[in-house]
Amino acid sequence: MKKHISVVCAAGMLLCSFGAFAKSKKPSAPYIMEEFAPDKVNRQLGYQLTGDGNTVVFVFDAGAYGIKAPKKVYVEGSFNGWAKGTSADWQLEPYKGNIWTLTCDADDVKVPGNSGFPEFKFYVVADVEYVTTVCGKEVTRTRQEKMEPAAVSRIPGFQMATNNLILFPGDDPAVVVENVKVSERAKKLKEFDLSKPEDCATISNVRVVPGTSKLIRGYHPYKISRANFNTEKTRLELVNKAIEDNGVQSIITLSGNEQIISGKETISSYIQNINYSGNHLFIDTSYNTVYYNSTGSDFGKLMADIISFINTHPGPYYIHCRLGTDR
Repeated sequence: MKKHISVVCAAGMLLCSFGAFAKSKKPSAPYIMEEFAPDKVNRQLGYQLTGDGNTVVFVFDAGAYGIKAPKKVYVEGSFNGWAKGTSADWQLEPYKGNIWTLTCDADDVKVPGNSGFPEFKFYVVADVEYVTTVCGKEVTRTRQEKMEPAAVSRIPGFQMATNNLILFPGDDPAVVVENVKVSERAKKLKEFDLSKPEDCATISNVRVVPGTSKLIRGYHPYKISRANFNTEKTRLELVNKAIEDNGVQSIITLSGNEQIISGKETISSYIQNINYSGNHLFIDTSYNTVYYNSTGSDFGKLMADIISFINTHPGPYYIHCRLGTDR
């Protein structure tokens, strides 16, 4: 039987290993190993903290993901712009059996995603079996495929949606558990009081940027992004009403000039007049540029174009992407 290494979490608690990929009912704090050794926990979480917690070892267990013959394994995440197998710096190496690892400095991965914690997935190049018919007979062959498998962990507080999360000592998995509950619950229209400005702002995501009087941010005014929510029709109506009520004269769209879907989406006459007046700037920038490459030339040009537009076009200004949450 393998000797376990003592591990200490931020709260000073001594933790033991979890059961074999069984779901734990209570979130447990992240822990540190003195030296890396694969166990049932890090094989699920996809990572292990080692040393003084200043090192992160990414752990890919091919068996846990049901992948028989991986040829290459990379890690992609909020810390590398979700690079999909494009950099050897993020490539894992075979460790033992079906396990692959990559060791990184913790500072290199402490870049949060939408969850507020560093997020990641594995990007796998593997030979996959498939069955085809040759001369009337079924033949099993293999082909190379690229995959981004969803998180397999059943330990509460270390995953959101399909992504793995990296928690460090001091981070509380219980916070993630509550955030997941909130993110997975879609409110119905009847739960909002549309006579209250705060409820209208919540649905439309339209708000004046703090510290300004003529800069307003929010949801896209005509692209449908949440068609399965019964708030969507009202949301778009409220966005357009807010644009008119605030006397918006110029619009800055950060998600490109997307065409409307005929019969489903419409551009209001108010926004059409803004477009005809040449007061609509369309910029197609990415989440990665804004969050992770803000010292680069692309971000610098983006800011220069926006400031130049504001300096030469009338306010108030409405700035938005698709949802009004990232760019």
